[in-house]
Amino acid sequence: MEPQGVLLFDPATNKIGPFLPRRNLERFNSPNDLTISSKGDLYFTDQDQTGLSDPTGCVYRLTPGGRLDCLIANGVSPNGLALSPDERFRRGGDHTRECAVATCAADGGDA
Repeated sequence: MEPQGVLLFDPATNKIGPFLPRRNLERFNSPNDLTISSKGDLYFTDQDQTGLSDPTGCVYRLTPGGRLDCLIANGVSPNGLALSPDERFRRGGDHTRECAVATCAADGGDA
């Protein structure tokens, strides 16, 4: 069985292994579009086959302390994710509109 979830590549051993395989007991659909803040927060999308008929795509944040927050739980195929240079805004796109912008709170979540 191949590793699932968010994976970690070790260049020293050339191996890929699980880093964050599940959210609680649920498997992720298809983690994608990773970006890391200067504080070490890992943001990623999870879209799989979501769309207008199944708007269940998510955007997550994993803090350096290991807390996993679901920032968007009803996205329509979230795809693409970036932080502004000052990290005050998180930008993401989906397959129905060009770009969505969310203001980040001091803790990295939505303001």
